[in-house]
Amino acid sequence: MDLIEIRNEYSGRIFLIGSGPSLKETPLELLQDEYTFAANSISDIFSETEWRPSFYACVDDGVDTSYCEEAIELGIPCFFPEKTTRGTALIESVPTKDNTLFFENIDLRDRADLDISTFQLNSDSITSYHDVWSEDITEVVYGYNTVMYQMMQISLYMGFDEIHLVGNDLYDVFDGYLLFPEAADPAVFHGDGESILQNGIEFLHDSNYLLKSFANALSYKTIKSKVFSKLYPQLSNHIELIDQDNYFSEDYSNGEIITPEKNRRHILAHELAKSVSDELGFDIYNATVGGHLEVYPRTDITSVVEDGE
Repeated sequence: MDLIEIRNEYSGRIFLIGSGPSLKETPLELLQDEYTFAANSISDIFSETEWRPSFYACVDDGVDTSYCEEAIELGIPCFFPEKTTRGTALIESVPTKDNTLFFENIDLRDRADLDISTFQLNSDSITSYHDVWSEDITEVVYGYNTVMYQMMQISLYMGFDEIHLVGNDLYDVFDGYLLFPEAADPAVFHGDGESILQNGIEFLHDSNYLLKSFANALSYKTIKSKVFSKLYPQLSNHIELIDQDNYFSEDYSNGEIITPEKNRRHILAHELAKSVSDELGFDIYNATVGGHLEVYPRTDITSVVEDGE
Protein backbone atom coordinates (compact mmCIF):
# COMPACT_ATOMS: atom_id res chain seq x y z
CA MET A 1 0.00 0.00 0.00
CA ASP A 2 1.26 3.49 -0.83
CA LEU A 3 -0.10 7.02 -0.98
CA ILE A 4 -0.69 6.91 -4.73
CA GLU A 5 -2.92 3.84 -4.42
CA ILE A 6 -5.40 5.48 -2.03
CA ARG A 7 -6.00 8.64 -4.08
CA ASN A 8 -9.78 8.93 -4.65
CA GLU A 9 -10.13 5.35 -3.47
CA TYR A 10 -13.14 6.31 -1.33
CA SER A 11 -16.13 8.64 -1.52
CA GLY A 12 -18.90 10.14 0.58
CA ARG A 13 -18.61 10.92 4.26
CA ILE A 14 -16.01 10.27 6.91
CA PHE A 15 -15.95 10.91 10.66
CA LEU A 16 -12.78 12.42 12.14
CA ILE A 17 -12.44 11.37 15.78
CA GLY A 18 -10.81 13.76 18.25
CA SER A 19 -9.76 13.16 21.85
CA GLY A 20 -12.12 15.46 23.74
CA PRO A 21 -14.01 14.37 26.90
CA SER A 22 -17.27 14.25 24.91
CA LEU A 23 -15.99 11.02 23.34
CA LYS A 24 -17.10 9.30 26.55
CA GLU A 25 -20.68 10.40 25.76
CA THR A 26 -20.50 9.63 22.04
CA PRO A 27 -22.32 6.56 20.64
CA LEU A 28 -19.28 5.25 18.78
CA GLU A 29 -21.04 1.94 18.08
CA LEU A 30 -23.18 3.79 15.53
CA LEU A 31 -20.01 4.35 13.53
CA GLN A 32 -19.13 0.66 13.18
CA ASP A 33 -20.16 0.64 9.50
CA GLU A 34 -18.90 4.16 8.76
CA TYR A 35 -15.49 5.35 7.63
CA THR A 36 -13.74 6.84 10.66
CA PHE A 37 -10.33 8.44 11.08
CA ALA A 38 -8.77 8.61 14.56
CA ALA A 39 -5.47 9.81 15.98
CA ASN A 40 -2.88 9.68 18.73
CA SER A 41 -3.93 7.74 21.87
CA ILE A 42 -7.34 6.63 20.59
CA SER A 43 -6.70 3.02 21.65
CA ASP A 44 -7.25 4.11 25.27
CA ILE A 45 -10.98 4.00 24.56
CA PHE A 46 -10.98 0.53 22.96
CA SER A 47 -11.77 -1.15 26.28
CA GLU A 48 -15.04 0.83 26.40
CA THR A 49 -16.34 0.06 22.90
CA GLU A 50 -16.25 -2.46 20.06
CA TRP A 51 -15.80 0.36 17.56
CA ARG A 52 -12.45 0.59 15.79
CA PRO A 53 -11.28 3.28 13.34
CA SER A 54 -10.85 2.77 9.60
CA PHE A 55 -7.77 5.02 9.45
CA TYR A 56 -5.24 6.36 11.95
CA ALA A 57 -2.79 9.27 12.09
CA CYS A 58 -0.16 10.51 14.50
CA VAL A 59 1.92 13.62 13.82
CA ASP A 60 3.03 14.53 17.35
CA ASP A 61 6.29 13.26 18.78
CA GLY A 62 4.77 13.69 22.24
CA VAL A 63 2.61 10.60 21.67
CA ASP A 64 4.05 7.29 22.85
CA THR A 65 4.84 5.20 19.77
CA SER A 66 3.19 2.20 21.43
CA TYR A 67 -0.13 3.80 20.47
CA CYS A 68 1.04 3.95 16.85
CA GLU A 69 2.00 0.29 17.03
CA GLU A 70 -1.44 -0.66 18.37
CA ALA A 71 -3.10 1.11 15.44
CA ILE A 72 -0.77 -0.52 12.94
CA GLU A 73 -1.67 -3.95 14.35
CA LEU A 74 -5.32 -3.26 13.47
CA GLY A 75 -4.27 -3.56 9.83
CA ILE A 76 -5.81 -0.20 8.89
CA PRO A 77 -4.02 2.50 6.85
CA CYS A 78 -1.87 4.48 9.31
CA PHE A 79 -0.44 7.88 8.38
CA PHE A 80 2.72 9.37 9.83
CA PRO A 81 4.99 12.30 8.90
CA GLU A 82 8.51 11.35 7.95
CA LYS A 83 9.56 13.94 10.50
CA THR A 84 7.51 15.75 13.12
CA THR A 85 7.55 19.52 13.61
CA ARG A 86 10.25 19.08 16.24
CA GLY A 87 12.35 17.00 13.86
CA THR A 88 11.70 13.54 15.30
CA ALA A 89 12.07 10.95 12.55
CA LEU A 90 8.92 8.85 12.98
CA ILE A 91 9.90 6.88 9.89
CA GLU A 92 12.71 5.45 12.04
CA SER A 93 10.71 4.85 15.24
CA VAL A 94 7.40 3.53 13.87
CA PRO A 95 7.25 -0.03 12.47
CA THR A 96 7.24 -0.07 8.67
CA LYS A 97 4.56 -2.42 7.43
CA ASP A 98 2.31 -2.62 4.39
CA ASN A 99 -0.28 -0.40 6.08
CA THR A 100 2.11 2.34 7.29
CA LEU A 101 2.10 5.41 5.06
CA PHE A 102 4.60 8.23 5.45
CA PHE A 103 4.27 11.79 4.13
CA GLU A 104 6.31 14.97 4.18
CA ASN A 105 4.90 17.31 6.80
CA ILE A 106 5.45 21.08 6.74
CA ASP A 107 4.09 23.14 9.61
CA LEU A 108 2.60 26.41 8.39
CA ARG A 109 4.08 28.16 11.41
CA ASP A 110 7.52 27.43 10.00
CA ARG A 111 6.78 29.10 6.68
CA ALA A 112 8.64 32.42 6.58
CA ASP A 113 6.50 33.57 3.64
CA LEU A 114 3.24 33.43 5.64
CA ASP A 115 1.95 35.81 8.30
CA ILE A 116 0.37 33.46 10.83
CA SER A 117 -1.08 36.35 12.84
CA THR A 118 -3.67 36.91 10.08
CA PHE A 119 -4.16 33.40 8.73
CA GLN A 120 -7.10 33.92 6.41
CA LEU A 121 -7.60 33.23 2.76
CA ASN A 122 -7.22 36.23 0.46
CA SER A 123 -5.15 38.09 3.06
CA ASP A 124 -1.86 39.79 2.27
CA SER A 125 0.19 36.64 2.85
CA ILE A 126 -2.25 33.97 1.62
CA THR A 127 -3.42 34.55 -1.93
CA SER A 128 -4.65 31.00 -2.62
CA TYR A 129 -5.63 27.89 -0.69
CA HIS A 130 -2.63 26.21 -2.34
CA ASP A 131 -0.51 28.25 0.09
CA VAL A 132 -1.95 26.46 3.10
CA TRP A 133 -3.63 23.25 1.89
CA SER A 134 -2.34 20.22 0.03
CA GLU A 135 -4.46 18.40 -2.51
CA ASP A 136 -1.65 15.94 -3.22
CA ILE A 137 -0.30 14.32 -0.08
CA THR A 138 2.37 12.48 -2.07
CA GLU A 139 4.09 15.86 -2.24
CA VAL A 140 3.35 17.43 1.16
CA VAL A 141 0.79 17.68 3.97
CA TYR A 142 0.53 20.96 5.83
CA GLY A 143 0.20 21.05 9.60
CA TYR A 144 -1.36 23.80 11.67
CA ASN A 145 -2.06 23.58 15.41
CA THR A 146 -4.15 20.38 15.40
CA VAL A 147 -3.80 16.93 13.85
CA MET A 148 -7.31 17.44 12.46
CA TYR A 149 -5.84 19.83 9.91
CA GLN A 150 -3.63 17.11 8.41
CA MET A 151 -6.42 14.53 8.68
CA MET A 152 -8.77 16.73 6.66
CA GLN A 153 -6.25 17.04 3.83
CA ILE A 154 -5.66 13.28 3.83
CA SER A 155 -9.42 12.58 3.87
CA LEU A 156 -10.05 14.84 0.90
CA TYR A 157 -7.15 13.23 -0.99
CA MET A 158 -8.68 9.78 -0.39
CA GLY A 159 -11.91 10.97 -2.00
CA PHE A 160 -14.15 11.89 0.92
CA ASP A 161 -16.06 15.13 0.45
CA GLU A 162 -18.19 15.22 3.61
CA ILE A 163 -16.32 15.45 6.90
CA HIS A 164 -17.93 15.15 10.33
CA LEU A 165 -15.88 16.02 13.40
CA VAL A 166 -16.44 14.01 16.57
CA GLY A 167 -14.81 14.57 19.96
CA ASN A 168 -13.57 18.03 18.97
CA ASP A 169 -14.60 19.87 22.12
CA LEU A 170 -11.94 22.55 22.36
CA TYR A 171 -10.40 22.84 25.81
CA ASP A 172 -11.50 23.54 29.35
CA VAL A 173 -8.95 26.28 29.80
CA PHE A 174 -7.13 27.48 32.90
CA ASP A 175 -6.79 31.23 33.41
CA GLY A 176 -5.73 31.20 37.05
CA TYR A 177 -2.39 32.70 36.04
CA LEU A 178 -4.27 36.00 35.59
CA LEU A 179 -3.62 37.36 39.05
CA PHE A 180 -4.99 40.70 37.86
CA PRO A 181 -7.72 40.19 35.20
CA GLU A 182 -7.83 43.91 34.42
CA ALA A 183 -4.18 43.86 33.32
CA ALA A 184 -2.68 42.42 30.11
CA ASP A 185 -3.01 38.69 29.39
CA PRO A 186 0.34 37.16 28.35
CA ALA A 187 -1.34 34.06 26.89
CA VAL A 188 -2.94 36.04 24.07
CA PHE A 189 -0.09 38.47 23.46
CA HIS A 190 1.78 38.26 20.15
CA GLY A 191 4.90 40.38 19.94
CA ASP A 192 6.81 41.45 16.86
CA GLY A 193 10.19 41.48 18.58
CA GLU A 194 13.11 39.30 17.59
CA SER A 195 13.85 38.22 21.15
CA ILE A 196 12.04 37.35 24.38
CA LEU A 197 13.34 40.58 25.92
CA GLN A 198 11.98 42.72 23.08
CA ASN A 199 8.60 41.01 23.26
CA GLY A 200 8.55 41.45 27.04
CA ILE A 201 9.19 45.17 26.72
CA GLU A 202 6.47 45.45 24.07
CA PHE A 203 4.02 43.50 26.28
CA LEU A 204 4.55 45.85 29.21
CA HIS A 205 4.63 48.97 27.05
CA ASP A 206 1.16 48.22 25.67
CA SER A 207 -0.32 47.70 29.12
CA ASN A 208 -2.11 50.27 31.25
CA TYR A 209 -1.15 48.33 34.39
CA LEU A 210 2.60 47.88 34.25
CA LEU A 211 3.24 46.07 37.54
CA LYS A 212 0.07 44.00 37.41
CA SER A 213 0.82 42.91 33.84
CA PHE A 214 4.34 42.01 34.90
CA ALA A 215 2.90 39.85 37.71
CA ASN A 216 0.57 38.13 35.22
CA ALA A 217 3.52 37.42 32.94
CA LEU A 218 5.57 35.89 35.75
CA SER A 219 2.65 33.72 36.83
CA TYR A 220 2.04 32.57 33.24
CA LYS A 221 5.70 31.74 32.63
CA THR A 222 5.75 29.73 35.87
CA ILE A 223 2.86 27.42 34.99
CA LYS A 224 4.15 27.00 31.41
CA SER A 225 7.67 26.12 32.56
CA LYS A 226 9.10 22.62 32.19
CA VAL A 227 9.80 22.50 35.92
CA PHE A 228 6.15 23.14 36.82
CA SER A 229 4.97 20.61 34.20
CA LYS A 230 7.16 17.96 35.80
CA LEU A 231 6.08 18.82 39.34
CA TYR A 232 2.37 19.20 38.61
CA PRO A 233 1.48 15.48 38.26
CA GLN A 234 3.07 14.75 41.66
CA LEU A 235 1.47 17.76 43.32
CA SER A 236 -1.96 16.96 41.88
CA ASN A 237 -1.88 13.57 43.60
CA HIS A 238 -2.21 15.45 46.89
CA ILE A 239 -3.89 18.73 45.95
CA GLU A 240 -6.30 19.48 43.10
CA LEU A 241 -4.52 22.56 41.85
CA ILE A 242 -6.23 22.93 38.50
CA ASP A 243 -9.54 21.34 37.51
CA GLN A 244 -9.47 20.58 33.79
CA ASP A 245 -11.37 17.91 31.87
CA ASN A 246 -9.92 18.03 28.38
CA TYR A 247 -9.55 14.46 27.19
CA PHE A 248 -11.56 11.25 27.14
CA SER A 249 -8.79 9.54 29.11
CA GLU A 250 -7.22 10.78 32.35
CA ASP A 251 -3.88 9.41 31.15
CA TYR A 252 -3.97 11.53 28.00
CA SER A 253 -2.98 14.98 29.26
CA ASN A 254 0.35 14.05 30.89
CA GLY A 255 0.05 17.01 33.26
CA GLU A 256 -0.45 19.57 30.49
CA ILE A 257 -2.08 22.81 31.60
CA ILE A 258 -4.26 24.36 28.91
CA THR A 259 -4.43 28.16 28.66
CA PRO A 260 -6.76 30.19 26.38
CA GLU A 261 -4.00 30.49 23.78
CA LYS A 262 -4.33 26.83 22.77
CA ASN A 263 -8.04 27.22 22.08
CA ARG A 264 -7.28 30.31 20.00
CA ARG A 265 -4.77 28.37 17.90
CA HIS A 266 -7.18 25.50 17.34
CA ILE A 267 -9.96 27.86 16.29
CA LEU A 268 -7.61 29.53 13.80
CA ALA A 269 -6.84 26.15 12.24
CA HIS A 270 -10.53 25.29 11.94
CA GLU A 271 -11.38 28.71 10.52
CA LEU A 272 -8.70 28.22 7.88
CA ALA A 273 -10.01 24.73 7.06
CA LYS A 274 -13.54 26.17 6.75
CA SER A 275 -12.29 28.81 4.31
CA VAL A 276 -10.61 26.13 2.20
CA SER A 277 -13.71 23.92 2.25
CA ASP A 278 -15.82 26.83 0.99
CA GLU A 279 -13.26 27.42 -1.76
CA LEU A 280 -13.01 23.78 -2.87
CA GLY A 281 -16.64 22.84 -2.33
CA PHE A 282 -16.44 20.08 0.27
CA ASP A 283 -18.40 20.05 3.54
CA ILE A 284 -17.25 20.03 7.15
CA TYR A 285 -19.69 19.55 10.03
CA ASN A 286 -19.27 19.36 13.79
CA ALA A 287 -20.93 16.25 15.20
CA THR A 288 -19.28 16.61 18.61
CA VAL A 289 -21.50 16.07 21.64
CA GLY A 290 -21.41 19.55 23.19
CA GLY A 291 -18.07 21.31 23.25
CA HIS A 292 -17.28 24.88 22.23
CA LEU A 293 -16.15 24.62 18.59
CA GLU A 294 -18.64 26.67 16.58
CA VAL A 295 -16.77 27.19 13.30
CA TYR A 296 -18.83 24.63 11.36
CA PRO A 297 -22.54 23.78 11.10
CA ARG A 298 -23.66 21.46 13.88
CA THR A 299 -25.00 17.96 13.35
CA ASP A 300 -25.12 14.74 15.36
CA ILE A 301 -24.06 11.18 14.74
CA THR A 302 -27.49 9.60 15.16
CA SER A 303 -29.26 11.78 12.61
CA VAL A 304 -26.38 11.62 10.13
CA VAL A 305 -26.15 7.83 10.25
CA GLU A 306 -29.92 7.23 10.21
CA ASP A 307 -30.57 9.73 7.43
CA GLY A 308 -27.75 8.26 5.37
CA GLU A 309 -29.03 4.69 5.48
